[in-house]
Amino acid sequence: MERILAAMQRTQTVSEVLDLLGQAARKFGAARHSYHFTPAFERQTSAKTIVAAEGFGPEWISLYENEHFRQCDPIPDYVMHEGHIVTWEHSLEAQHLTPDAIDFAKALTSHGLVCGVGVPLYGPDNRHAYLAFGFDQPLTDADDGRLAILAAIGQKAHTRICALTRQDAEGRLALSPREREVLTWVGRGKSNNDIATIIGVSPETVKTHIQRIFGKLDVSDRVGATVKALKLAEIRL
Repeated sequence: MERILAAMQRTQTVSEVLDLLGQAARKFGAARHSYHFTPAFERQTSAKTIVAAEGFGPEWISLYENEHFRQCDPIPDYVMHEGHIVTWEHSLEAQHLTPDAIDFAKALTSHGLVCGVGVPLYGPDNRHAYLAFGFDQPLTDADDGRLAILAAIGQKAHTRICALTRQDAEGRLALSPREREVLTWVGRGKSNNDIATIIGVSPETVKTHIQRIFGKLDVSDRVGATVKALKLAEIRL
């Protein structure tokens, strides 16, 4: 744990932080995880939330990218309200679920997503986030130690991401309308080729736009650019 925390403190990009978070998840037995970075005062299931997920099947990822389906997820808001680690099972049983939330819970089961926990993460200026870890085996009291470690590493990751994305917007060049359009599609997970087709330009032109965006936002990866642009209200997803 100490090695991962120390390495996280030395990271220079959001991608590096997320890579270390993935290593920790695997090391402590999580088969899948998702980190939800949300604009201040938004719900963790907001359409503006950036979700970095690993280990989930492509069908589930596609489902969760749907704005209506994501907003039916009753687990993140409950976990944030409780303020501590909560199992998915308990969070579903403890609430009076709406019909849409019941359908969401059924979808979880049908995709084999039964055993897991939600972790609330806290940052400066109400920059809070939600982290989920999924497991292939039922959790027991004996797992409390590794869950606490995963939660501590998750909080460190979020704190580091907040630090890496904190910046003063004054004096920084604003994105052009075309750059905002390109970055919006980047935030929605589209490749350069996909974006080129959507907006009717060449992939090389898209690449040039992305390089300029990186320079203006002082980032070096697509996740970092999206997170910063959301924080500065340059884009909305």
